[in-house]
Amino acid sequence: IPALLALAASVAVLAASIVTVSTQPAPYDADAEYISEYSSLPGTVLTQVQGFEIEAELSRDERGRARLHVTERDTVHFDSEGTRVPQFIREWPSERLGQDLGFELESVRIGGAEVPFRELPQPTSLAMVTQLEDVLDGEHEVEIEYSLASAAVDAPNGADSLQQVRWTAWYSFWEDTYWTTPSRPFDGSAPVRPIRVQLTVAPDLVGEIRSGGWIDYDGDRDGPPGEDGNWYAPWESENHVYDDESRAYELRIGRETTGEDGSLIVELDVDGIRSREVDAAGQGGAFAVDPGVNAWLEKYELGLSSDLGVRLNFEPGTFSGIDPGAYERYTDDYALPYRLLLGLAGVVTLASIGVLVLALRRQRPPGASLKTVSFLAIPLLALAQCVLFFWTVMSMSGDDASGGAAIAIGTLMLCAVTVQAVVVGRRISAKPHLGSSPKAKRRDR
Repeated sequence: IPALLALAASVAVLAASIVTVSTQPAPYDADAEYISEYSSLPGTVLTQVQGFEIEAELSRDERGRARLHVTERDTVHFDSEGTRVPQFIREWPSERLGQDLGFELESVRIGGAEVPFRELPQPTSLAMVTQLEDVLDGEHEVEIEYSLASAAVDAPNGADSLQQVRWTAWYSFWEDTYWTTPSRPFDGSAPVRPIRVQLTVAPDLVGEIRSGGWIDYDGDRDGPPGEDGNWYAPWESENHVYDDESRAYELRIGRETTGEDGSLIVELDVDGIRSREVDAAGQGGAFAVDPGVNAWLEKYELGLSSDLGVRLNFEPGTFSGIDPGAYERYTDDYALPYRLLLGLAGVVTLASIGVLVLALRRQRPPGASLKTVSFLAIPLLALAQCVLFFWTVMSMSGDDASGGAAIAIGTLMLCAVTVQAVVVGRRISAKPHLGSSPKAKRRDR
């Protein structure tokens, strides 16, 4: 009975593992996928953004929660040569570090008139796709208004506890060029313009800011999975670039100002970047806005290859409405698949060692129970662990040390499974030594 129960349990575990990997996304996807990145939704393939201006205001509502209100104006090219009515799709984060951000899509307008749209909730984001019935062609202005009712989350930083607002205006896959004729790519491309992002922080919050800047990436730091950009760059930064003729330029990117009411205003405007040409010694003239230089700048030259937006750290207690247990639940849920993987490997290894010891201690050939466990139950459990292994470890980034540990433990598990099966198999083929058994000794006496 124990052997049959072990076999039934192993079959159930294998079936559960297959169902899990077939129905659930990989838990540690190194390259997070979003529905809007390579959209195949009807009518969205040939629709392109030619420029955007996004303005946001961060304030504290009457209940003390962090409220972020955003107005986004996109210059969008609709192509009528497709087989479906052209549609426009956008996507924004709706959850972060286990907490619901309270995302609300308020309105979508094209040419000043409100248009119908459909919301497409994703695991950590919300996508929007228009539901246009009339065919649009050419360039149109799309205005979107949305808000985050609870934009701040609990973000532990070592021994410190911070309240953090991370506003992603555009995910990192935003394009800095577009095809001039979407249905005929060989006609050439043009740079996306304007590219402008602005955030205004209410005066009563400015003194509570501990640190912040434009979303950036630091290879020496860890960051939450699924976020492209784990650090922040100064509001005003410098960068050196070269044009096609190898002329060197020094750029001053971003701007920080104080409003008349004491609010903090930060702006990143590609058309307004100040630059100067420098010689081999790094000397040049005064900084000035040069439209000729700004026209060919791309996001990698501007250091904007991460999520495009803002990250702000506030003093603890600045905002209310933050779930104090969200971050802990988030980390536990994130670690659960990996823990299950290691736990199952441990169970298989211990079971293999137990069968091995039992087979070596028994003088008689293995019976039906031991054969069932050795050749059926344990291999099926090992197969289930392998299924989970490829689902979890293969989705980890290459520099994640957890993947190497899982490979080592999995190798040890497979060695234990193989050794116990070989030993049991040899015991089956070996002749029994009845003369040395206790029963034989009693018969002799």
